[in-house]
Amino acid sequence: MTGLKFVIAMLVIIDQLFKIWAYNVTAMGDFTLIPGVFKISYVENTGAAFNLFAGSRWPLVIITAVLLAAIAYLIFSQKITEDTVVSGLCLILSGGFSNMFDRLIKGYVVDCLDFTPLINFPVFNFADICVVMGAAMLIYYVAIEEPRKKAAEKTEA
Repeated sequence: MTGLKFVIAMLVIIDQLFKIWAYNVTAMGDFTLIPGVFKISYVENTGAAFNLFAGSRWPLVIITAVLLAAIAYLIFSQKITEDTVVSGLCLILSGGFSNMFDRLIKGYVVDCLDFTPLINFPVFNFADICVVMGAAMLIYYVAIEEPRKKAAEKTEA
């Protein structure tokens, strides 16, 4: 469990440091890394994903806190033992916590990864990547790993 706490803390710290760096590097405007493809921008998102529910700070904080508490309970009570599920939940917990921290302290979430020169997609952050990758791991488990395990159990029986 100590290892999981360390990983979660490190992911939160990486996201927060990256957001600070993005703020500083964009002080005089967007910072282009790959022309026509990718730049660092500084965006204050007062909503949830894709700026949905913009300006709903406290309802978003409360909903996020409840969901993160449930996820933390599942992880640290060891109710779930599947590595893929635990890893996915840890990613979701770290990303969700870092964005909630922004929302609590600043009143908005800092987004900074900007691929709009290439595709029309909202600016996002490292914490969002953690949440999406965690959700992808859960989908992978439910769609692929779990059916394989059930098929193997049937074969053994």
